[in-house]
Amino acid sequence: MAKPAADLYVEVFDVKRRLKSLGLTVDVLLDAVRAGFTGRSTCSELDPPMYPGQTMWAHTVRRLRQCTAPIGWKPDNSSNYCVALSPEGIAIAVATGDANTGRPHAIPSTSSPKGPCTVEAVALNQLPLDLRLPGEEEPPQPADVTQRQTWLLLIHLDHSEVRAELSLPSGLDEQDRVTGWRERIILPSVDFDPNQIQLPPDDSGDIDIDVRRRA
Repeated sequence: MAKPAADLYVEVFDVKRRLKSLGLTVDVLLDAVRAGFTGRSTCSELDPPMYPGQTMWAHTVRRLRQCTAPIGWKPDNSSNYCVALSPEGIAIAVATGDANTGRPHAIPSTSSPKGPCTVEAVALNQLPLDLRLPGEEEPPQPADVTQRQTWLLLIHLDHSEVRAELSLPSGLDEQDRVTGWRERIILPSVDFDPNQIQLPPDDSGDIDIDVRRRA
């Protein structure tokens, strides 16, 4: 069965409008993407194989949290699934995407299988998110994971650019790679000179660990 097409935001006006509805801006997201790329560019082939990818992931997450803190977002590390979380229950995780990331006419996927936390987040994305205003009957409780809507800041390093998109996952394939999307917000690419910046090989060092208490 063919997957339903995602709502796609590509034009600058549409991208800014949709991000504004989420309490975000293009600059905030690109700042985080650049921070991750800068962190990775300090790595070399002498580092352990997983280190460059983990460094990029960690720097992106940290900068995303720094940039969204002034508008009320909080860091959340429940089950070691590290996200930036808005007061309304919008969560953003960072993941490495495949070569289709940031390309409007292609369907991206995460470059590696995801763990139980992402699988659970995708399932919860199928539930309606309560975004009622404070003071209304039964106000939302964003601290409750069941109230979340989890987006992925998907990032892919090409030979001379970094492509990224903020997308809402809706399904996974048999290998637990995220391949289905309800919405995709395409961000401007970040160009760099490969002759001046030599990056170690991509290793898809995302972190997605599910820690549970023993019975």
